[in-house]
Amino acid sequence: MGARSGFIIGNHIATGGMANVYKAYQPSLKREVAAKQLLPEFKENLEIVQRFKLEAYSLAEMQHPNIVQIYDFDEEQLIFFLEFIQGVTLDELLVAGQGLPVDNCVKILSDVLAGLQYAHDRKLVHRDIKPSNIFITSEGNVKISDFGIAKIIGDTNKVDINTEFGQFIGTSSYASPEQCIGGIVDHRSDIYSSGVLLYHLATGKQPFRGDSQEATRTMQVYQTPVKPTELSGDIPPKLSDIIMRAIAKRPEDRFQSATEFIEAMQEIVKPDNSEVYYKEALQEYDAAIQSKSYVKTKTALLKAEKLCRMTLESKSDHSGCIELSEHIAQSLSNVNRRIYSLYTFALMCVIAITSSIFYFTKTDYGSLDLSSFQQEMEVFLDDRSIGSTPNVFNNIPVGKHSLYVSDSNYFKSKPIEVDIQKNSITAISIPIPSFGKIFINSESPGKEIIVDGKQLSVTPSTVKLPVGMRKITVGKQEQEVTILEGENEPVIFK
Repeated sequence: MGARSGFIIGNHIATGGMANVYKAYQPSLKREVAAKQLLPEFKENLEIVQRFKLEAYSLAEMQHPNIVQIYDFDEEQLIFFLEFIQGVTLDELLVAGQGLPVDNCVKILSDVLAGLQYAHDRKLVHRDIKPSNIFITSEGNVKISDFGIAKIIGDTNKVDINTEFGQFIGTSSYASPEQCIGGIVDHRSDIYSSGVLLYHLATGKQPFRGDSQEATRTMQVYQTPVKPTELSGDIPPKLSDIIMRAIAKRPEDRFQSATEFIEAMQEIVKPDNSEVYYKEALQEYDAAIQSKSYVKTKTALLKAEKLCRMTLESKSDHSGCIELSEHIAQSLSNVNRRIYSLYTFALMCVIAITSSIFYFTKTDYGSLDLSSFQQEMEVFLDDRSIGSTPNVFNNIPVGKHSLYVSDSNYFKSKPIEVDIQKNSITAISIPIPSFGKIFINSESPGKEIIVDGKQLSVTPSTVKLPVGMRKITVGKQEQEVTILEGENEPVIFK
């Protein structure tokens, strides 16, 4: 074809749905590239031209190791230049009826999903994930190609072609149910196609294959395929469950992101460390048997027990570990029984010693009777609150104590000395003045109420005061008020 835009076009490689692919060379960087040019018969088809441009624009926005990289785009000639991949497509690797090893399936699809997650993060849905669009390089790397029917979601400033509702676009054998009916698609459509691809990789068979494209699409929408485990005994049940979830008919029942899909598969390909764990379990068991300390023995046995569990998680039929687990369980039972006996003996010793100390150092007690009080007052014994009146207080240590009562507001009695006798009740009577209640307010609420120099509250408020003449100050105003027993006339300050 000759030179184009700094590239030399070479031999024809393949023809796709809407473009020819050529091998090319970029002299300026001395590297081989691939050239993809729209087929001449489509150059007047505005929709296909726009899709071709969209593929170039989409690839230009993405720099990811699992996505084919674009180098240049000649918009006038409708040709763009991509990295040249030395390798094969997945459909060249797949042999009918033969699946790939599980580790290979997980590795390939994890790389595909990593590239898709990168595209999804940029609001781009591929819509045509299938074996012929997945390359495996000679180094074993995975590359996603052909974003020709990709869809950009949620950004009207980018070039996009609106697929009419009810119009199918994609590849029937790998398209999601919503794609097959021409419905609204999002990134979960790629999740579905990736699940179909994983089914094909693992079993060697496509889950949906009808006599016609229309029949295949009908199967995609309505039929549930045979579980992969029913087609091959080499497929782990967990992988089969993952595949069936990925190809669920309803998008909300699938994995909700490519990353979530990857994480689910990683659980399947954990390395088999059963022999390493088993060896460590044996070492801990030997250390437990040789130890003369019950605590150290139990610690080693618990470590050995945990290592046995880890061994069996990696290899559930490990006969040596199963036998060792039984020995560990028996040894733990014996050690626990011995430790329990020691703890019981130690506890009995502690109880005996404590009882002896209590017997020789016990404190004698008496009671304090303040039940004759007519008003509720807080009682303080040796400056510590012990309750309120009227009440009888028991378990008071014998001897002399300082006692006073307070209404926790205005009144506090003078401290008196009380002498508590062993096993006797000491009745006390403290002179308590009569009290009256008075409502105090001010034209501006929130002013401090001070009675006889003590701040009691803020206006408006009802306070309890001893009967007699009281000096009440609110703000800058001051009044002398005679407090009578019971309710008193309100006092209002300006």
